[in-house]
Amino acid sequence: MMGKATRVIVDQSGERVEYTAVSSANLMAYIRELEGKLGAASRGGRAVGPLRFVW
Repeated sequence: MMGKATRVIVDQSGERVEYTAVSSANLMAYIRELEGKLGAASRGGRAVGPLRFVW
């Protein structure tokens, strides 16, 4: 979704790693977009604390 050019690395033993490169600006914009969507789905956009059980 973020990267356009796929990079492939093959080491001496033949193991292969494939990834897409992304710029940090695009990545930060995507993170902000996801945070916005999560905030809209929560109660008023505020963070909810951890769940605690009382016995």
